[in-house]
Amino acid sequence: MIMSLCNRCADVYEEDQAVIIKRVDQDQRIKEPCMICNYGGYDYDVEHIEKNATVNK
Repeated sequence: MIMSLCNRCADVYEEDQAVIIKRVDQDQRIKEPCMICNYGGYDYDVEHIEKNATVNK
């Protein structure tokens, strides 16, 4: 899911072990309103990890 997040709200997601988060566009210069607190932020791809996911080798 693509979400606009400020640095503070993105840090909360980064600390969550059940989530993978990464910037969509490293070169994005124009800040969008954060979807949580409405402060200026960037677009992130936020993926929730399934609890019982297995990794194929």
